[in-house]
Amino acid sequence: MGMRSIMPDAENPKPKQSEAHDEPGKPTELSIEEFHERADHYLGELLQRLEEAQEKDPAIEVDYSVIHSSFATHMPSVANMG
Repeated sequence: MGMRSIMPDAENPKPKQSEAHDEPGKPTELSIEEFHERADHYLGELLQRLEEAQEKDPAIEVDYSVIHSSFATHMPSVANMG
């Protein structure tokens, strides 16, 4: 028995084709200092945009906390926003 659709004009739909995606190559060569510089810039931009959105819409609440993650290289990283 074939798959049935909830759409009356599509009784036997074909499965969706997978989309093409890039395969990871070699890692980007960033120094630890450059990584942290870029991460700090990104988080600063994110924080600024969230605060701007909060000022425009009182329903948006921005909360600050510490994010801790451990990468595959087991190098801990801590980001403190606020």
